[in-house]
Amino acid sequence: MNNLLLVTLATISFAVPASAGVLLPNLFANEYCEMREIGLSEEDALKVATRKSMISGEPIKVRHNGEMVDEDVLRALNAAYELCPQHM
Repeated sequence: MNNLLLVTLATISFAVPASAGVLLPNLFANEYCEMREIGLSEEDALKVATRKSMISGEPIKVRHNGEMVDEDVLRALNAAYELCPQHM
């Protein structure tokens, strides 16, 4: 994963309240890419996608490049990167 994606991962981790739940990766990717296509900033697209793809549940923590991250966030960003790499 490149550095820009890691910065995005950090950004979205702050946008998601700790006890809010988990992200549905494909829904997140679809929402994020659609919002970017219509001209929203990266930050605003992340907020919209996060809110629309969140369900209740406990996120699973995994180690990625030495950092503990939520597995659902990692999967969601990977799905968005595959769907619309031009916006990542």
